[in-house]
Amino acid sequence: MPIKYAAAMLGLALLAGCTRASPEEPVAPVVTGAISTPFLIAFKVPFCAATLVVAGPITALSELASPPRLAPGDYDGELNTSIRDEVTEGVRENCGPPYIAGAH
Repeated sequence: MPIKYAAAMLGLALLAGCTRASPEEPVAPVVTGAISTPFLIAFKVPFCAATLVVAGPITALSELASPPRLAPGDYDGELNTSIRDEVTEGVRENCGPPYIAGAH
């Protein structure tokens, strides 16, 4: 692709990032969201991968090292359930939405 076509596409992409969804919506959040979304995705992918690398072994170890059903201080397997819930919540926070910056 020639350079002038690449420059034209880049210019159109930058102009599209400056449009408003509605007249009542301020421009600043839309523009900052359009600019920061690629950075959010670029940072989210390695953090999600690192979370999954850590979460898998933790969940497996909590299953392998599970105390007996009636262990002292752990009635009904609450320790394993709490570990699994914490790992699930961490994966959800690091790998889940939002995927668009500013969309809270």
